[in-house]
Amino acid sequence: RLEEAGVAGLHIEDQADPKKCGGLPGRIVIPAAEMAAKVRAACAARRNPDTLIVARSDARAAESITAVGERLNIYLEAGADMALAAENYDLDEVKYLAGVVKGPFAICGGVPGWGGSHENAATYGAIGVNLVIYPFSSLFVAARAMRQAYAQMAREGGFSKQMATEHMVDFRDFSQFIGVDVWGWREGQFAEDKKD
Repeated sequence: RLEEAGVAGLHIEDQADPKKCGGLPGRIVIPAAEMAAKVRAACAARRNPDTLIVARSDARAAESITAVGERLNIYLEAGADMALAAENYDLDEVKYLAGVVKGPFAICGGVPGWGGSHENAATYGAIGVNLVIYPFSSLFVAARAMRQAYAQMAREGGFSKQMATEHMVDFRDFSQFIGVDVWGWREGQFAEDKKD
């Protein structure tokens, strides 16, 4: 169903329920063999050979960085197209994992407080990272901007024209950004016939 919806790729993780963000404590992982079976099942269900299946490990907190490397290799052997280490690693640890993972390797980047997540593409490429996913960057930038804007509103009793001009998109730009014209067209396609 994901492929029918146009998804080009997905990642499967080795966390047990309840699943948590890679930056939160208390993550528990399932046995590597169970995760490998999930990867094999996903590969067997794949209809489009171009759909990317990424296997993610969160085993560092529950086990060790060595276990993460071992697990990611097991998942690649099970058929995953790429391995993802989605926890806080410093740059030396990222380099270690890139060296032991025997296939395409990805990490999460741009996460404040995560030591190895703030390098540039050339640095990552030089140590063997093939893909950097930025899961929080735009959200965290937006959260800071919202906090600053509403703090100003609280201090000054509203948004100044200068604030609106310098820090906000106008309504037309925002509408274009979120695709209002596309949704208006779709609405017209499926609206009931109306008589005057």
